[in-house]
Amino acid sequence: MGWLIFMWFVIFIVMVILYFVMIAFKLSKLYHDVEKRRKNDFENISKLKERMLK
Repeated sequence: MGWLIFMWFVIFIVMVILYFVMIAFKLSKLYHDVEKRRKNDFENISKLKERMLK
């Protein structure tokens, strides 16, 4: 009986770890997308400034 509880415990731990890995992966992807967007916005703003100055 003890090994059955142990197996459930191991499965639960693995699931929790996978869940956190998924969240971390999504957050990092989101962060990278935001960084890319900010870089693009910065480029667009600098282009707008150049147009304004001309």
